[in-house]
Amino acid sequence: MRVFGYVGMIAHWFDMQAIQVILDAAPENHVILVGPEEIPRINDSRIHYVGAVPKQDVGAWIDSFDVCLYPFKQSELLDTINPVKIYEYMAQKQTGNCSKEFGN
Repeated sequence: MRVFGYVGMIAHWFDMQAIQVILDAAPENHVILVGPEEIPRINDSRIHYVGAVPKQDVGAWIDSFDVCLYPFKQSELLDTINPVKIYEYMAQKQTGNCSKEFGN
C-alpha cells in the first residue's frame, strides 16, 4: 500500500480530479485527507476522510504519509498564497508532490 496524504482545508481550490488520478494509477494507492471539507467527496474505499484534527496531531498524520500532496487547482488564488502546509511537510522531512496541471 502506498499512502498519499494531504493536511488542510478541502474547499473549492482543492483538485479532487488529481485525487482520482492517483487512485486510478494503481490499486495499491490510498489517499488520506485530513481537514474540514466543503466540497463533495469521492466515493472510494481507498480515500480516508479524517476531518479536522488538533494542531498537535498534524505531525503524526504527515508522518503516516508516503507522499504529501498539495493538490490545488491552478488559479490566481494559488499564485498569491504561501501555504503553511509546504513548511509543515518539510518540517516532518516528508516528500511532497506539487503539480501545476496534475488533474486539470
